[in-house]
Amino acid sequence: MQGERFFELIHLYLSKKISAEEQVELDSAINNDEKLSILFKELTKQKNMMVGPLELEEKFGKIMNAKRGRDVTNRTVLKISRNAFLKYAAAILIGIFTCSVLYYGIFNAYKVDNFSQKIETKNGERKNVTLPDGTHVWLNSASTISYKKSFGKENRDISLIGEAYFEVSKNQNLPMYINAKELTVKVVGTSFNVRSYPDENRAEASLVEGKIELFINKDQKDSKFLQVIPGEKISVNYDKKLNNQPINFETSKIPTKDMIIQKSIFLKNNSSDVPAEIAWKENKLVFDQEPFDNIISKLEKWYDVQIEIKNDSLKQHNLSGNMESDHVEDVLELLKSTGIEFKFKKENNLITIY
Repeated sequence: MQGERFFELIHLYLSKKISAEEQVELDSAINNDEKLSILFKELTKQKNMMVGPLELEEKFGKIMNAKRGRDVTNRTVLKISRNAFLKYAAAILIGIFTCSVLYYGIFNAYKVDNFSQKIETKNGERKNVTLPDGTHVWLNSASTISYKKSFGKENRDISLIGEAYFEVSKNQNLPMYINAKELTVKVVGTSFNVRSYPDENRAEASLVEGKIELFINKDQKDSKFLQVIPGEKISVNYDKKLNNQPINFETSKIPTKDMIIQKSIFLKNNSSDVPAEIAWKENKLVFDQEPFDNIISKLEKWYDVQIEIKNDSLKQHNLSGNMESDHVEDVLELLKSTGIEFKFKKENNLITIY
């Protein structure tokens, strides 16, 4: 089929003036010429059209008029053969179509199935939820877990900001991956706690039962793999100052100057006390030789207050305690009773420690 006739048929098709015989002629051309088929589909498929049907019809009209020497736009028209134009148009449209498919296909897939499902808590709030695969999650204050719509079917990928305790439903064929800062926890089915707040300089993973595989990746070039056994806690500290301090338990450095890994035992034998690492899910605030500034960070999230430390020397102290009060002032008074000297005042939602 000559290019001019093809454009005439397209013109009639878009203007809805095509007859039954002309439709048969157009269908025959499309079925027998792959390039014509691609060009027709891309020009008439609404979702892939770069312009509306009226604009396309106008453009085809201008092309047809230019062929007859009637330039309705009163502009100079570059005259090329219909076959040449068709060849170039098909090539351009194929390119546009390919790019459109790649861009919109990948972008929409990313947008639709890239951790679009979210569960959040505010300061002072905690939640207990069940995920689509049957996994139970306790979410601490100021925390968010995100997962994909295909969670439990094609993947079990979770993004965590904050702190969460997981009782993972077992699935040998579909491991769960939990990403929190530079930590990635791989698990098939077990119970553990992960803490990773963006405003804190450390992240922790504490295993209660079963086993987990822990991947630590700071700069996306070097990675360290650790296998954790029940009762162990892995702490990843991003505070550079700790590199010069002695560590009282097993420590190993990964290939970066900005991070150290600390392994310790948090589950004590023959102890009826709930470990500090998981006491929060029972609405208990417990500290076990924890730095003062870490405690303050927890208090801010637990009681939904803002706390400012004016005395930097307080940050050097490690404290232990079991706090179950509903008022942050009571907790601060208990901290003072441990022997640390400080004062505090509260104005509205701001507590100043000095």
